[in-house]
Amino acid sequence: MQFLAFFLIAVGTTPLPSPQAEQTPKQLLQGAVDLPSPEARSKAALRLAKNGKVTLDQWHECMQDFGDFEPQPKGRQSVRAKLWVDGRQITRTLELFVPSSYDAATPLPLLLLLHGSGGTGLQMLPGWERLAEQQ
Repeated sequence: MQFLAFFLIAVGTTPLPSPQAEQTPKQLLQGAVDLPSPEARSKAALRLAKNGKVTLDQWHECMQDFGDFEPQPKGRQSVRAKLWVDGRQITRTLELFVPSSYDAATPLPLLLLLHGSGGTGLQMLPGWERLAEQQ
């Protein structure tokens, strides 16, 4: 009986864990994006899509404001980035071009150019740079 009394006292005096603060849609999205595998990101995306507490307008607003990004200098630059490929993280060189007419206050589409096997993205960039400068 002494053991039972001690157990009840210990349980009765142990504070209950405080409920975690509910995450904002932006925090939920960031958590899903940062997962290491495509399968984990896919499962997280499905959970987010089924989240009935967040409206479509809230998700849209969240995605428009997603990420903290520094304005990039105009012109061409090469950047090294860590990417997840086939469940592992690799470092690749990415070529970035920002047109001279770019204004950070005006939303514009982002073009991602993915080259196939053979050649490099750098070889394909000049034609797209000319087009970006014309638009």
